This record gives sequence, C-alpha cells and structure tokens, in this order.
Amino acid sequence: MMPRKDTLHLSLNYFLSASRYQSSPHCCRLLLFCSGIGDHCPRRGAVGGRRAPLAAMPPKKKPPGGSVATPSLSSEDSWAREQAVRTLNDAKLATEASQKCTHLKQLMELVVHKDSGLLNEFCEPILEMRVDANALVRKTIAGLCEQIGVASVDQRAACMDCVQGLLQDETAAVQKAAIKSASTLFKTSFEYVLTHQKQGTKPTKHTKDLWKGSNRLKDDLKTLALSETANDGVKMQAVRFLEKTLIILGSFDGTAGATSGAASGKKTVASTLLLDPDQVATEADSVLGVLLECLKPESIAAQAATASLVMIASAVSVCEKCPQYCEFVAQALVDVAEVLGGGESGGSAIGAEDGSDAVDSKRDTPAVASVKKELR
Repeated sequence: MMPRKDTLHLSLNYFLSASRYQSSPHCCRLLLFCSGIGDHCPRRGAVGGRRAPLAAMPPKKKPPGGSVATPSLSSEDSWAREQAVRTLNDAKLATEASQKCTHLKQLMELVVHKDSGLLNEFCEPILEMRVDANALVRKTIAGLCEQIGVASVDQRAACMDCVQGLLQDETAAVQKAAIKSASTLFKTSFEYVLTHQKQGTKPTKHTKDLWKGSNRLKDDLKTLALSETANDGVKMQAVRFLEKTLIILGSFDGTAGATSGAASGKKTVASTLLLDPDQVATEADSVLGVLLECLKPESIAAQAATASLVMIASAVSVCEKCPQYCEFVAQALVDVAEVLGGGESGGSAIGAEDGSDAVDSKRDTPAVASVKKELR
C-alpha cells in the first residue's frame, strides 16, 4: 500500500530542510515524483544540477468589474451621502405634506445620527423648506431646527435665523413649535458662550453671532408675549420661554471670566465680555418687566383663564429659582388675587374702566377657580 501523497510531502519538506541536500539531483527527481508530475510533465529546467525555483502562487482572481469589494469608511460615507441626496429629493418632490415630513425625518436620521459629517452640507437645503406652503412642513422644520442646533454648533446661528422667521408664521402650531426650539437654542447658546468666557479667551465672530441671535430671539418673544392679537396658546408658550430665560439670566454668576482670567494671570477687559454682568442684569430686569406686565389685572381679564394659569405658574417658578425677584412677583400676584379672589374694589374698578363685566363673568368658571387655587 502506497503512502498518501500529503505524508510524502511532509517527509520531503523535512528532508529538504537540511541545506546539504537541497542541491542534490535525487531530491529534485523525488520532488517531481511525489507531486505526481514526474512522468506527465516536462522536466523543469535546472542550472548546474540545481532545481529551478518554484513559481510564485498566482494572485486571486478579481471579480468582474474591478477589485475585491471590501467595506471601508469611504464607501460607507458615499452610501450615506447618496441616501441623503435621494431622501432630500424625495422630500422636495413629494406632493403630500405627510410624505415630505417623513422624508425630512429620515434625512435627519442620516445626517445627524448615521453620518454627522454630512450635516453641514445638507443643513441649508433642509432649512430652505421653511417657506413651504403647507403648515405641517413648516412646523416640522421648526422642530428640526432644535435637533440641528443641538447637534452642530456651527449651524446653530442658521437655525436661530430660521426659527426667528417662523415665529412670525400665520399658523399658531408653527409658532408654538418655533418657540419650543427657541428655548433650547437660547439655553445651549448661553452655555456655549459662558463656557468660552470662563476659559478667558477672546470671543470669536462665531460666538458673537450666536449671542446676537439669542438676543434677537429673546426680544421677539418679549414682543409676542405682550401682543394683543397673538393666539393665547402662543402667548403661553412665549411666557414659558421668558420664564426659562429669566431663570438662566438671573442665575448668572457675574464672576465668570474674571475668575478664570485672574487664575491664568490675564486681565479680562469688561468690553470683551459678551456676558457682561451689568448687561445681563439689565436684560433680566427687562424680561421680568414683561412677565409682570402679563400678570397685570387688566391683562388677566382680557385673556383665557388657562393662559392666566400658565403665567401665574411661571411667576411662581421664577420666585423659586431666583429669590431676588420675589418682592416684585409677589406684589403682582397679590394684585391678581384681589381681582379674581373677590376683592370688591378691584373688580368694580376694572369693570368701570372697561365698561364690561369681563372679570365677573369669569369668576364662576372652573378655570378661574383653578386660578384662585393657584394664587392661594
């Protein structure tokens, strides 16, 4: 029984490992025999009795159309971009508002969560759809501004500009979505500016633009909260924004920047501080003035009781977070309590001035009862 070929090969390899046998003609003939080609293949050429070098293993065949396909970062990026372009086109060409919103949300998933490097490229085309004729699409864009602004500080200023325009939308649902995004954008921008100020570095143009955009949002929402023609739901959201903003500004530590500058041995010039303590305090007083204006008895009498509840709750929240404002807010709440809580002189005075019984007509409603409970 002949030994197996693989066994002969193993023995032969061990035999040829010794350098003194490698040049032997017998070894060459033995190699040809064991490989089964001694009698069927032409003898390989040899020089000086030596065995000719074995040919190198041929490379693997390439698949038709190019090299072997291996997953790489660049191919994944290319795939994500192609998908993003296709999804954006689908959103722009869709005829139904619901389809557009679905494609926009899918696009956000690609450029924010799948490949955030694509966000700078696709942000502008997304924000351009804020002028869509359908209110549902504009509302979706207002919500996407919040996501983009949080995910990319580079695009936050552009999102603020978009939200500022949507605050003037004719549809209340769009305005409320824009106000919600404005709250997040203001908070994140304030924290970003404060972080850079604590580092004692000179503010860049980008940082200045962020703070300017934040102030524009704040000013527009102050106007919206005092508007007599605005929807009650919109005014409620605007008051909520002012409540959060006042808490942020009222909790500001004026030593930020000065402390870091002293620690680093540098002098911080007050004119270079975006968050100057005096200016921040002035802005906080301005926001507080708007909230107190919303709590005036005549303002309460002219709006829905649910809106009054929200405004009272916002005032109480400010007192809890910023005790320095309690003195002013408490007096405003007392005035409201005198009108809604059964104060004869207050109620008759308002009725005489307006020539109506607006306050009296609301006293027995469940909503007004809730207002009274909140005041107590």
